[in-house]
Amino acid sequence: TYSNAAAPIPVGSLYSSAAASGIAISSINSQFHNAYTESYNFNIQQQMPWGILTSAGYYGSVGKHLRGRTNQNQPNSAGVRPFPKLAATSPILPGAASNVNIAEVNSVGSSNYNALWLTAVKSFRNGLQFNMNYNYSKSLDTNSLGSQGGYTFQDSTNPGNNYGPSDFDTRNHYAANAIYALPFKGNRFVEGFKLSTIIQFQTGNPLTLTNTSTFTGVSGVIRPNLVGPIVTKQEQRANTTNVTFIQSSVCSATLLPPNCSFQNTTNSLGNMSRGMIFGPGFRDIDLSAEKDTKIFESLTFKLRIDAFDLLNHPNFGQPSGSTTSSAFGTISSTRFAISDGGSSRQLQLSGKFLF
Repeated sequence: TYSNAAAPIPVGSLYSSAAASGIAISSINSQFHNAYTESYNFNIQQQMPWGILTSAGYYGSVGKHLRGRTNQNQPNSAGVRPFPKLAATSPILPGAASNVNIAEVNSVGSSNYNALWLTAVKSFRNGLQFNMNYNYSKSLDTNSLGSQGGYTFQDSTNPGNNYGPSDFDTRNHYAANAIYALPFKGNRFVEGFKLSTIIQFQTGNPLTLTNTSTFTGVSGVIRPNLVGPIVTKQEQRANTTNVTFIQSSVCSATLLPPNCSFQNTTNSLGNMSRGMIFGPGFRDIDLSAEKDTKIFESLTFKLRIDAFDLLNHPNFGQPSGSTTSSAFGTISSTRFAISDGGSSRQLQLSGKFLF
């Protein structure tokens, strides 16, 4: 039971009793703005000789006031935080040490996208049709993953330092599909054959190198210094499991051997740009063949075989970008899990009745 005459519990005792030492300090910028995007495009369509319908267009967009997390208690170059302790007027533990990161929800992010799109479509009288498109694009932003709530800025006092290729940026992408209804006629055994294919080619996505330095109070956001040329090439070295992609090496903060390209920093920000390296590209060809056999007027049997990643070409994932890891620069997985997503050849046979 409780008595109204009981003495009030001191705030400090309540704080300690509740084991509240694990509570993190966070805030929202009082000048927070809602994010917005502006999109625009201009395209021209023209029918070319042989009935090929083509189009060429420019597509662009900009994003302003995108959400991002900043560290308001980021240490300076001397390792001193701007808010080492709570204010003397704080209602909870005035003057207590607050030598920790203070996450603030901010609207300091921005993005920019520009692309050229080319398409061509054609349907032939003999049952052949194709559709292909190519785009050359460039997407830039300050924090592709910032909206998910994690720290992504190398320097919270200068979010613009993070401006670079978006994590999903793909400079060149080509895709095409074709369907050919074979013109065989005569009876149900030679009619109803159809072939179709999907082809995709694209260049790789950006990779940002980081190390485990906590110079700014946050691990995994400090980039290394670039001190030499970057060499990338897929190579399966002897007696190794992973595929080596980044051939350049990491050197210490004091030693710069001739083959060094990246230098880790422990007490300063790195000068390497975000998304400066592009990982492996993607190539995939799928092929399908199907046969429709009419059994009765209202009943048809469809037999289909699909070959995903017909050429059995492995599409690798991104290499490790941690310059302090023993696996740095190596690839340990394919782009997608083993499936019909272009990681290995997959064959599928199916049949169904249509009525």
